[in-house]
Amino acid sequence: AVDRRLNRTVALKVLHGGGDPVRSRLRREAAAVARLRHPNAIQIYDVGEADGRAFLALEYVDGPSLDRAFPDGPPDPRRAAEVVEKVARAVHAAHRAGIVHRDLKP
Repeated sequence: AVDRRLNRTVALKVLHGGGDPVRSRLRREAAAVARLRHPNAIQIYDVGEADGRAFLALEYVDGPSLDRAFPDGPPDPRRAAEVVEKVARAVHAAHRAGIVHRDLKP
């Protein structure tokens, strides 16, 4: 999506459904993400609601997903270890901030 106020591309996370429980969950998630500071963790820009749907506007990271980053098969062990290290450090930073990520994806 495009943040028209600041003219930047953002990733949107939209929670389906509605009501106070959904909004409350989204606010808790937004507050948790806002506490996290790490070079390999995305930043949150906004939390809000549009057309009755709650959303998070997050930093957009351009590039392929991890499952498409290596189209010729698994990378060599050193490159694989470098990628896993970056992910592990970001997850560790989240854990230190009291965040347990329950939905890691490649």
